[in-house]
Amino acid sequence: MSQRTLRRSVLATLLLVMAGVSAQADETFTVRIENVSAKDALKLSNGKTEPVEVAPVLYVIHTNRAPLFTSGEPDRGKGLEALAEDGPPDPLVKSLKGQPGIVHVGSTDTPVGAGKPGGIWPGDAYEFKVTAKPGERLTIATMFGQSNDLFYAPREEGIALFDASGKPVAGDVTSQILLWDAGIHYPSVAEVLRVTITPGPTAKP
Repeated sequence: MSQRTLRRSVLATLLLVMAGVSAQADETFTVRIENVSAKDALKLSNGKTEPVEVAPVLYVIHTNRAPLFTSGEPDRGKGLEALAEDGPPDPLVKSLKGQPGIVHVGSTDTPVGAGKPGGIWPGDAYEFKVTAKPGERLTIATMFGQSNDLFYAPREEGIALFDASGKPVAGDVTSQILLWDAGIHYPSVAEVLRVTITPGPTAKP
């Protein structure tokens, strides 16, 4: 993928719902990513169907415009290729830590209620918490399970967590999440995930 151009498709979406409250300091958000696909969402060439798996999720709180990639430009060789092709977010997490504009980077790989790491299948979910303040944005990335080069992510600038007045954003921002293609496979799948964010108690310094 390192020499291919990233481009986006509209084969799948995420739903991100955020409930807004007044923010006086850093705000803690609970992010929930659900696999809401049908069990027969993936149509195979032999006429059979399979459920869609969603891989572990990378998440970044950032102030820079494009922490993971720039649309229309080659991959940067920092670990996005590994995430898109094989699923593990760790190489990208390591390369982003300490970089300018990166406030926090992490990953989650254990479904809610599960006793061990794994992907999420229809009806399953990941959940994690992030802390942010006005001006900071959220980017997530996760491999589309049955692919070799497809991953879910928002546009390169990420998702705004606060409005212009500094209050946490609330509402459905499904249109901000796209299925990005790095040049190989185009399986047919739509509306695979739902992501919800809920502000919690104000974070302590």
